[in-house]
Amino acid sequence: MTIESNTTAIQSASTRLAPGTLVVNATRMSSIDQPWIHDIYVGVIAVPGVDPSTWNGSNSEASYCAITGTIPVAYHFGTRHERGGDLMPITAAQATLTGRDRVQFFMGAVARWQLERHSHKTRAESEAYWKHLEVCVPPGTFVVCTNRLPHYPYTSLRKEVKIGIVQAPDTNDEAARNKLQKLVRVRIGPDVQHEDIGALMPITTAQAALGMREQIEYFLGAVAAWHDDQQMKER
Repeated sequence: MTIESNTTAIQSASTRLAPGTLVVNATRMSSIDQPWIHDIYVGVIAVPGVDPSTWNGSNSEASYCAITGTIPVAYHFGTRHERGGDLMPITAAQATLTGRDRVQFFMGAVARWQLERHSHKTRAESEAYWKHLEVCVPPGTFVVCTNRLPHYPYTSLRKEVKIGIVQAPDTNDEAARNKLQKLVRVRIGPDVQHEDIGALMPITTAQAALGMREQIEYFLGAVAAWHDDQQMKER
């Protein structure tokens, strides 16, 4: 199923978040390291009540929202009052995404990769993968160093995707040490690092060549890209 993933199109939706608008809350996303912790919650903007008797007897829900700067959002688990700046409008088609396509779109390729490699069907498959990681990243492979990414890229942390290329060890001693410690030699720009082999996500040459904005959207997902765009507007 092909879903329009350009977050510019998402942002063309009403910034006033009219009642009935489908949204996801950036602060309610799982870590990209463990995207299976909970679902990606889709909510609907609701109309705040104006009757004080149905709220607290003194003020109405609408008054509360005006004072706190929040918006009522109806989720399957109940209504929550959310900050408007945390709510990303989405389309009906994006809301119906399921499984790995849902994770890929909202949370990015890194989260999907984490999900897939922790979802081996049998224990034997899992053990084989983790035992022979070195065959996944031979010298010359472009990689994303996932342990250098923000765990929650929907926050104010800088969203820089560290991309490197795997290099062969310089010496036999380095090769033996890396094998013992499960490390891989990786060049990231002008620097050479020894990275945990389990934290290296292999990528294609085309993916490595993406611009910074495209890297955020592809590797960290539409929510991270949207949140980054909001921050840029505020500067």
